[in-house]
This record gives sequence, C-alpha cells and structure tokens, in this order.
Amino acid sequence: MTMRMGSRSFRVSPLLALLPVLLLGAATPAAAASEHARRWEKGADLGQKEEERLDSSLKADLSRPKKKEEARRPALRFEQFRRRIELQVAEKRREQIRTLSQIIELGPSDEEAPGLLFRAAELYWEEAQYYFFLANEKDDDIIAAKERGDQRAVARLESEKQQLLEESERWRSRAIDSYRQIVKRYSDFERLDEVLYSLGSNLWEQGKIKQALKVYKVLIRRYPESEYVPDAYLAFGEAYFDQGNVRSALKAYQRASSFTESKVYGYAMYKQGWCYYNLGDYERAMDTWKAVIFYGDIASGVSGENKLALVREARRDYVLAYSHIGDPKTAKEDFQTVGGEEWEKMFSGLGSLYYDGGKDKEAIVVYRTLLKDKPISPEAPGWQARIVDAARRIGNKRYTVKQARLLVRVFREVEKAGVVKTKKEKEALEEARDFAERTLRTLAVEWHSEAKKTRDDATFYYAYEMYSDYVTLFPDTKYAYDMHFYFGELLFYLEKYQEAAEQYEKAFAIDEARLSRGEKPGKFFKQAAVNAIFAWEEVARAFEEKEARPDVPATTPLEIPPPKQALLEAGERYLKYFPKGEKVVEVTYKIANIFYRYNRFDEAVRRFAFVALEHPEHELAEYAANLILDSYNLLGQPEKVNEWARRLHANRKLAKGKFKQDLEQVIEDSALTMIEAKAKRGDHAAAARAYEGFVKEFPRSKKADEALFNASAEWAKAKRVDRALSIRSRLIERYPDSDLVPEALYSLAAGYEALAEFLEAARYYEMYAARWEKERAGSQPRGKKRRRRRAARPATASFRYDEAKAQEALFNAGVLREGLGQYEKARADRLKYVSLWPAAKDAKAVFLSVAKLYEAEKKWLDAVAHLDAYLRDYAGKDVDDHLLVRLRQAKLLERAGRRGRAAAEKKYQEILAFYEGLGRRKKRVKAGLLAVATAELKRLDGVMKQYQSVRLEYPWAGRGNPKQLIARLKAAGEVLERAQAEGRQEFTPAEVKVLLAAKKAKALFEKGVAASDARFKRSLEAKSKAMREVAAKYTKVVKYKQGEPALCALEKLGNLYLRFVDDVREGPLPPYLTEEEQRQQFRDLLAQQALPVEEQAVEAYSAAVAKSRELMIYNGCAKRALAALKRLRPEAWPEVVELRVEPDSAQELTPPKGHFLLTELVAPEPAGTGVEVPAARVDRRSTARSPAGSAQAGGSSKVLAADGPSRSATGSGGDADEPDDSELLP
Repeated sequence: MTMRMGSRSFRVSPLLALLPVLLLGAATPAAAASEHARRWEKGADLGQKEEERLDSSLKADLSRPKKKEEARRPALRFEQFRRRIELQVAEKRREQIRTLSQIIELGPSDEEAPGLLFRAAELYWEEAQYYFFLANEKDDDIIAAKERGDQRAVARLESEKQQLLEESERWRSRAIDSYRQIVKRYSDFERLDEVLYSLGSNLWEQGKIKQALKVYKVLIRRYPESEYVPDAYLAFGEAYFDQGNVRSALKAYQRASSFTESKVYGYAMYKQGWCYYNLGDYERAMDTWKAVIFYGDIASGVSGENKLALVREARRDYVLAYSHIGDPKTAKEDFQTVGGEEWEKMFSGLGSLYYDGGKDKEAIVVYRTLLKDKPISPEAPGWQARIVDAARRIGNKRYTVKQARLLVRVFREVEKAGVVKTKKEKEALEEARDFAERTLRTLAVEWHSEAKKTRDDATFYYAYEMYSDYVTLFPDTKYAYDMHFYFGELLFYLEKYQEAAEQYEKAFAIDEARLSRGEKPGKFFKQAAVNAIFAWEEVARAFEEKEARPDVPATTPLEIPPPKQALLEAGERYLKYFPKGEKVVEVTYKIANIFYRYNRFDEAVRRFAFVALEHPEHELAEYAANLILDSYNLLGQPEKVNEWARRLHANRKLAKGKFKQDLEQVIEDSALTMIEAKAKRGDHAAAARAYEGFVKEFPRSKKADEALFNASAEWAKAKRVDRALSIRSRLIERYPDSDLVPEALYSLAAGYEALAEFLEAARYYEMYAARWEKERAGSQPRGKKRRRRRAARPATASFRYDEAKAQEALFNAGVLREGLGQYEKARADRLKYVSLWPAAKDAKAVFLSVAKLYEAEKKWLDAVAHLDAYLRDYAGKDVDDHLLVRLRQAKLLERAGRRGRAAAEKKYQEILAFYEGLGRRKKRVKAGLLAVATAELKRLDGVMKQYQSVRLEYPWAGRGNPKQLIARLKAAGEVLERAQAEGRQEFTPAEVKVLLAAKKAKALFEKGVAASDARFKRSLEAKSKAMREVAAKYTKVVKYKQGEPALCALEKLGNLYLRFVDDVREGPLPPYLTEEEQRQQFRDLLAQQALPVEEQAVEAYSAAVAKSRELMIYNGCAKRALAALKRLRPEAWPEVVELRVEPDSAQELTPPKGHFLLTELVAPEPAGTGVEVPAARVDRRSTARSPAGSAQAGGSSKVLAADGPSRSATGSGGDADEPDDSELLP
C-alpha cells in the first residue's frame, strides 16, 4: 500500500512475511498477482517425479534361428521321379488278384509262370499303395479331431491308420515275395530287368535300402542297357547322398544323367547341383541348376506336375547358391535371365535367404530394390519391416530410425492405394504389420533402456523416433497402453513436456475407457494422471517465461491460455479419480493458483479455502490463506480481506506463531485500507480524522506512525497544508525513531515548495541531504542496533534516509537557490552533489550547469575556466563534448569584449585543430560538427578579406595612345570615303601619308587590343579561381549539415557570388573603347555575362531561406538572405522563390547544385578593316529571366561560359530594408 502527498510517496511495511504488498486496490495481476503466484508455486511442489522402470516383457523376440547350410536338403525326393505303376480301381484289381491266384495255384507252364507272377506282384504292390494312401488320408481327420479336443476320436483314427499301414505292408511283402520267386526260378525271364527294378523299389519303400541296392547292383551288372539302369544309379546316388557321402553320390547322379533320354535325367541333374552345393562349389551348383531350369522348359519325358516342381525347386536352389557368392546389386538382372517371369519370386527369395542367414546389408539391398520397383505392392510393408530389422541387427541406429520412419510412410501409402485385395495379400500385410509392430516396440523399449543406462542423447532420440512411429502406426494394440506411458516417460526426460503430457493422457484415456466398460484400469492409472500434471506444469512454466498478459484491472477475468488450461484439466482429472490421493492438496493448490493468476478469484478462493481450512496443518495452508487475502486485495475489497483474516485467525490449527501475528496485522491493515477507501472517494478531511482516530484506537500499533503520516497527506489533499505540516512535525516529535521521519522531513521540504516558500524548502532539502550524508558516514552500527530493536524494519534496510531522495533533495535545493538568485549557494549545492555522487548519471550535466551560474553573474572568464575543468574531468573520449564545450568557451570569450576576442579566435582555431587531429575518428563526430562548422565559418571571414583583395584590371598594354591610333584609322576612312565619292582612284601625297599612318596605326591597335584583352582575361581568371576556392570552403561548411552555420554559409556564399557580379559589372572597361555607346554596350554585355553568377547567388539565398523555414531558424543570416532575394527578384520571388530541398534528416542541408564560374575570355577578332568591339555570349541553362531591356549578343563573338548547369529561382530586385521574422515564415 502506498500513500502519496503531492509528488512524494512512502511505502508501508509488508502485509505478511509471504505477501509483499497489502491491498493494492485495483492492481493488475501483471503487476502483482503474477509475481505472488510464482512465489506460491514454489510451495506447491508435487515432489520428485517418479521414474517407472521399463517393462522388459514388452520386447518381442526378434531373433531368427541360424540355418545350417550343410543341413539344407533338396525339396524333391527320389520317389517323385522313380518309375511307378499306375494304380487301378481297387475292385477290379482285387478280382484280378483272385483270378491270378487261382491260375497260379493250378500250376501254369514255365513259360507262363513268370509273367503271371510278375503281374500278381504288381497287383500286390498296387494294393499296398492303396492301403498306404488310405492310411495317409486319416491324417486330416486326426488333425480335425485334435482341434475339436476329441481324444477318443483321435485314438480311434490313429488305430485305424495303423491297421491300414499294417495291411499295406502285408501286401507289399507279398509283392516282394513274388518278385524274388521270379528272380530265383526264372532267370531267363525276358522282363527280369523290370522285375529286378520293381523288387528294388519295393525293398526301398520298406526301408530296406541295402537289400534294394544289392538288387539294383544286379540290375546294373546284368542289364547295362536296360531302361531301368538310370533309376538304379539314381537310387545309389540317393543312398550315398542320405549317408553324407556326397562325392560318391555325385558320381552316381552323373552316371544316371548320362542317360539323357531317361525320365530321371532332370532329377539326376538337379541332385548333382545339391552335391556341388554341399561340396561348397556354389558356382557349379548354380550352373547345374540353371541347366535344370532350361531342361525343364523343353523336357517332354517328365510329367507336368513333376516338371513344374523340378523347375520351381531348381530356381529356388539357384537362389540359395547365389546367396553365397552372388552380388545383390546384380542379382535382379541375373534372375531376370534365369527365371524369366519368375525372377521377382527368386529375388524376393534371395532377400529372405540373406535376411534369415544374417546377411543384413545384402538383405537391405535386395528389399530396397524391390521397394523401388513396387513401392505400393501388398508385400512392400513386409519388405520395409525386414529392412528395419536388418538395420537394427547391423547396429546402425540412425539408419534404423530413418527406415522406421519410411516404414510408417509405406504402410500409409499401401493402405491408401487399396492394393491389398486377396486373402493372401491381406494375410501378408497383416504378417508384415505384426512383425513391424514387434520390431518397433522392441526397438523403442530396447533403446530407451539402453539410453537410460548410458545417458546418450542420440540413443534417447532414436528411442523417441521409434515410440513416435509405433504410436502412429499401432494406436490400438494391446501394448499401446504401455507404449504411450513409456513414450511419455522418454519425452519427459527429453524435456518435450507437452508431447509427454499428451502421451500420459492417451494412456490415461485407455484406463478411462476400461472403467467405462466396468473393467479394471491398468498399472499406470494413477501415475499417468500425476505425470501428466508434472508435464503440463513444465509446459506452463516455459509459457510463463514469455507470457505477456494484458494490463487489465484485477476485476476483469482473463482467458486461461491453453498450457495453463491443460494443467488445470489434468489436475481436475486427478481430483476426480483420486479424491483421497496423496497429492490432493498440492493439486488443488495448483488449480486454485491458475484461477488466481487469471483473475478468476471466486474459483481460486473456493479451492484455496479447501487447502487452508480443510488441511490447516499442511505446508501449503498458509500460502493458500495468503492468496485468499490477496485475491480480495486485488479486487479492492478490504472488507472481505478483514472478514477472511478474522475467519482464518479463528482456525487455531492454522493461526499459530508468526502467522497468527501476521493475521492480526492484516486485521489492522485492512482497517487502515477501509480508511483509505474514504480517501479514494475524495473525502480527505474525513480520512485524515479517521487516521488520527486509528492512532488513538491502536496506540501501540506498528502502523501508528504511518497513520499519522497518512493523516498529514489527507489534510494536504483537503487543502489544509498548515494542518498537514503540523502533523508531520508531531510525527517527527513523537516517533523520532520512525523510519518515516526522513520521509516526513522530505515532505516538509516539498510542502514548503508547494507553498512557494522556496527559501524554507531549500533549507529542508539541504537538511535532508546533510542528514543522509551524516548517517551514511557514521550510522552503520546504529543501523544494526535499530534493526534488532525494530522487528518491522525490512532486513535489507541499512539506512533510514534514502540516498535517491537525498540526491533529489540536494538537486532541488540547487535549483531553488538558483531561482532565488543565490548563485553562490546554488554552486555550492551542485558542487556538493557532484562530490557525493560522482558516478551519478547526471553528475556530468550538474557539473556543467555550474558554468551557467557563472554566466548568470556575467563572470565569463570564470565560466570558461570551469569549462576547462569540465573538459579535463568529464569530457573523456567524447569528441562531441570536447568540440561543443570549446565552442561554448569561444562564444563566452567573445562576450567578454576586447579581453576575450583574441582568446576566442584562438579557441576557434583550437576547435579546428582538435577536429583535424582526430584522423580516422572524425566519423565519430556527430553533434560536435556544429562547433567545427562554426569555427570554419569564423575562419572564412579572413579568407573573404583575402578574396576581396583580388582586383580586375583592363589596362592598355600596347604602344601609343589608343585614342590617337583610333583617330588615325578614322582619318584614313574619311580619305577613302571622299575619294570614292569623287570617283577618283588616285590619292594626293597628303592622303597617301594619312593612309600609311593608318596602316601602321591599325597594326599597333590590333596588337594593343590583344595584349589588353589578355591582361583582363588573366585578372578575371584569377578572380574566378579565388571565387571558386572561397565558394568551395563555404560549401564545405554547408556539407557539415549544421543548422545555423550552414544557413550563414549559404548566405555568405550568395554574398560571394553577388560581390563577384558587382566586381564584373562595375569593373574596368577596355581602354580602346572611346565612344560612350561602345562602352555602354560592353557594360551591358558584361552584365549579361554575370547573370548566371547572379542566379547562383539567388539560389544560395533561396536555399538559405527555404532551410530557415524548414528548420525554423530565423537568425540574421536568414533575414539578410531574404532581403537580398527581395532586392534581386522583387516581383517573382514571393511566389516561386521557395526551393524544396528535402534533406534526409532535419539537420541536412544541401549546397547549391552548380556554381557559376567564368572560365574563359578570348580576345576580340577585328573584322575587315574596321575595329570590332569584343562581345560575349552567355550560355543560359537556368530558367532565370533577363532584366527588362537586355538582349543577348550574337555574331562571331567568343563566349564567357559557365562550367555547368545551375539551379536557380526566378526573382527580381526589390526593397533592401531588413525584413521582419514573419516574412521568413512559410
């Protein structure tokens, strides 16, 4: 609370230890509340944010089992390509078996027997196969029963299958017995090779491999040309291959493939490739499988199904071999050659092999190529997901992040394109989605865990990207809850608090949805709510640092900005679901504080009251109580402050110790504030009496002295200054130790000043400053003692007298003394001021003002001496100051009369010398250019005198007397005219003598004219040169762009031009011109020649007047320039004389654009026998009009030319009287 009297003010002691200002009335939160709120928020600490440990179970198992290349086996089996006997219909076959059995029992002949036995054996084999197929068909039924959980059906079906297999074996055994019987008894049977092959096949199918090989060996030895020999070799190859004897197997396959027409040729070649592969010869394996592929395209001896399988597997195995030695970058082109239309499957298979085999870089190359070719195919997400996993295994986190971001885009583009249509494509996409979900989830959690251990910023960032991609792609998975929460944890660590808050809220929203469905919330339910508050609090804190709230009354509610609104809603959410949570008080306090800071005091007070009254022993209770009081304070409702102070005081658990005393103080202060309300309503006399009554009611109050002071202030406002001064005197008497005594003393001085008692005011001001000086010099121990005695005194106060006021008091005293004409005392006050506060911002100006006091007493030389001290002690490196102070000294010396003139001239020279001595530092000169320009202008007075000493001369420079020579020429002319009139062509001796004399005279005359003209030209050139030099110096002054010096330079420049014109017009005439008419003609021509120079003078005067108007400088130079214009251009100038010179700034002055210079004068050339008077022609480039009656000379005369175009204003001569200042006004 601050009370003011006149322009003086004092500060009341704090409301509470935690509330720095009592009852600010309608103060704005920007001025008070915001600062309080920041202070209270320190008390509303939610504690340390708990950091949840990452759940390692979130990581999926992304490991892939290594496949042993040596264990790789061909997908095709020998049985698929071995010869088979077509199965017949079961019933027909059984009828045939019965018939053959009967025939064989009857004992057929030896020729018929082997054939019948062979046929019976084949039928037995077919029956064995029949039962074998029936047994295998039971597998589907068994699987279905297992899926149903029908164990009885499973047991029954497995039993039935076993019976069928046993039946199959009985028939196979009968077939073998029949084959053996043929071999033993009928060795000359013509189809014995076929019998041997069938016997071997059946033994093979029974698993009796050795016996089968023995039979095949007999077949090969006895029937090398049999069509079954390739099959026999193939069987040996298969046996060796299964035993791991790859080299023997290779030889057997090679023998089998030597029969190129055999139906097993393709398979034998195919198995050779596998032998090469297992021997590590991948290139030969590739070549072999490539041959198989080409063979499959043209083979006719292989069934359609087997051919497709053979080519398909050869392509697949070709890719397998390629994965060992091939370059992934050239694989596409290679597979297009080998695989034709199937190249893409081969290429994709290569990627899978690389990927499964741990060749991650190669896998990435393949999948990137596929993505480039088919960026939005159904397989694209799966390819990109594998790239992400491969990059993960490589360990390049940055690249993994990049590819994960690309995975998000690929998924979106594929889904957007609508290319996934078939069931297979949908399954592939779902598989890719599942894999991508597991990969991103694992990477996010894995890197998050790693980053927490290593504290590596880059790893945190990579985890951030993985979380971000995960929640973007998979917002609805069963892991989304955990991922949102942990993502929030990561974001909080990275100080991305708003994003963290949003993730916590998404996790919390999942739990809210669970509760709405009657389900149990997740493990992070409460923590997500609390962490959201932590995060939004950080967002709000950052917002506060740059927040600029409007300066509105506290009664105007402000819109709560989004960051604060979010924090508020997060807090309300916590209170809704956890009304008895351990952070209820802190959260309630934060919510209240937000309402408080945005002038929503009803909501704020309701919540602060909950904290203060419902939890009075909480550490935030006192803070809340303070803010309740401050809320009504800001609203300007002291009665509410008083009411709540009493209500809070009544709560014994809350009002204890120091806080209780503070509340009692508030009760007093609010009572004072209600008195202040009277004062604000303008009832100052009543307020003053009320303050005096307060002192009576609370005589021991710490505010008693303040109340007296306020009473004096109110009496002053009631225009009872006498009463006010009386009460201040009483305050000083009754409360000598009061901190308000200095203020009362100061206000006494101000009061006397208000009453125009300047002498008394000056005395009290000086007294205040003297007491401050004394206290500062020796009251430090007393200050410490006083602080112990007066608890209400601020701990930081060391002195009762305020230094700033002491400084102001002494300053005011000096001003008052000066006003009273007490210059000596004024100087003493100001010199004391400078000695006490040498570092004050205005010390320099105060010291400089002492010179003005000397000036007031016309002590010019003392002022100059003081300015010397100023230059020594204060000017420092300020070049402007140096120059301007010297200028001031020069003018003071000029005012000192004869004693100072020489010194003034020296000071001007000193200014120019100082300026020239600056060198490169000249560009730092700004205001000081005024001094330079003025000094330069002063120096030009002497230069102008030198210019005036340059004279024009036109002497006769020839022999003889020009008048006599002209007379002789005229006499000769008369002789010639007379002879012509008389019609004669002869002359008398006397006439001849006259003519001869004239001839000689003409030569002398012409020579004399030329010499005289040359002398005149030289003098004119010298005059012109001198004029140009002086004009350049004046122009230099103008270019300094300094108001008055520039105006005077322009006026003197006009004078220079005008003087040159006068010198030309009034200068000497050619001595050879004897006739008055010729002499007048020459004068007219010279006057015309001088017109451009006169226009330059007009232009300079016009510029001076125009700039005088623009800068509102009406000095003698401007007046003289105006007078000259009116004299030179009396008619036209008033309307058009104003030249619009538009400078870049108010101080910019531009010199006349061109300067007329007479640069050339050529002697006249006599024409014929007569004598021509020299003439001049003016090159007119301005718009100036010639004076009335003048004409431009023509003929072959030479030219007196200007050296460039000039700007001028039209005008004519006029009254030369001194103009009034009003005439200079625009």
